[in-house]
Amino acid sequence: MKTNGHLKSTERLIAKVYASPRYRGQWLIVIHGKIFAQPPGMAGVRKLGGLLKRYPGETPTIVYVPKHDILILTL
Repeated sequence: MKTNGHLKSTERLIAKVYASPRYRGQWLIVIHGKIFAQPPGMAGVRKLGGLLKRYPGETPTIVYVPKHDILILTL
């Protein structure tokens, strides 16, 4: 089970990812305090599987960082 400190550090890392122009327009996997670019298609599934084997017991967070000029609407 994760502690609140670990969850907060993941949230801080995701906030840094969203602020960085380096990651715009990409799908990313955040796991074990690290950021990994997720390739498209089956390569991305294999990458995720490899990371789950590398970091057992960790829960990955998969995020999409929109490009600067994209508007996302939520209800």
